[in-house]
Order: sequence, then structure tokens, then C-alpha cells
Amino acid sequence: MRINEDVVEGRFLSLVHTRYGIVLGDKLAEKYLGVQLGDRVDAVFPGS
Repeated sequence: MRINEDVVEGRFLSLVHTRYGIVLGDKLAEKYLGVQLGDRVDAVFPGS
């Protein structure tokens, strides 16, 4: 996968060093959630 080449902000490999982290598509983050790099996002996984 070419994830590192497609990352717009931040560093994908920095997620290795944190317990909390999420990768969002740019359109989802900006258009639908209104979040930016460093913002807190609560993720809910129904049924898990």
C-alpha cells in the first residue's frame, strides 16, 4: 500500500507510537466531520 505517499497531513507511521490515533479520508474529515489534524474524534463501533 502507498499510504505514506497519500497522507495529506501528519505522518502515518507516527500512529505506531501512540495508543490513540485514527486515519480519516480528507473529504470525510473536512466536509462531513469538520475536523483537522490534532482534533479529538470519538469513534463508535456498534456491535463490537
